Amino acid sequence: KYTIVGPGTIHSHRDYNVAVAVHQTKEPVTLKVGITGPSYNKTETVELATAGEFKQITFKLPPLEAGEYNLTAEGVKGLEFKNSTKLNWENFKPYIKIQTDKGKYKPGDTINYRVIFLDENLRPDTAKDEVVVWFEDSKRNRIKQEKHIKTTGGVYTGKFELSEFATLGSWSLHVQNGDQHHDGGIYFGGRKQFGGFGHRWHRSDELVNFEVEKYVLPKYSLKMDATQQVSVRDGEFNVVLKANYTYGKPVNGK
Repeated sequence: KYTIVGPGTIHSHRDYNVAVAVHQTKEPVTLKVGITGPSYNKTETVELATAGEFKQITFKLPPLEAGEYNLTAEGVKGLEFKNSTKLNWENFKPYIKIQTDKGKYKPGDTINYRVIFLDENLRPDTAKDEVVVWFEDSKRNRIKQEKHIKTTGGVYTGKFELSEFATLGSWSLHVQNGDQHHDGGIYFGGRKQFGGFGHRWHRSDELVNFEVEKYVLPKYSLKMDATQQVSVRDGEFNVVLKANYTYGKPVNGK
């Protein structure tokens, strides 16, 4: 019996690690483990001297073309079997950072925003053609959508003017960097048993939330000081008004 474990997805410029072990064997076993596909074909030979021994094989992947890739395994000595399973090929999606100029807006305000795209080495990257940018209001209605965006130095900048009648509450700015995809593990165990495990679903969406609120005048207190005693002969008297917001800052105005 044997066990071979590896990721279900391969990426360009990434190491692909495969764990290999044999069980209940009385003699050394030699296996061939490889990856085949349209732009990469390589096989590694591994020798396991005793039952229960574990070894790891690392494939250093170059840029990969789209297509069908397979993880293959074959017993050469001490164990006879041959298996192959399909791998998911996935192109790297840039890291995304979304920024807005404020965290709170009023109906009628203009939202200035930018989306930063970085490659796997954190250098400025370009936005792929399938990238979509959109706003959602507090009722989860999609308000504005941008496609086929162009970046400058890895940055896309935009503006969005809120309606005077915009719904109040929590809004969000979304960036979808491709479709939903599946990333599972591959498991070989014995001559007839192989399949997937450790399945995970990912979405490549990013979002940032902000609030849309009506402007409310801040509350303030008013204090009046006047001359305590006034004579008719004086003709006039002084009055001093002091206005301060509830948080202590003075109110400026006439």
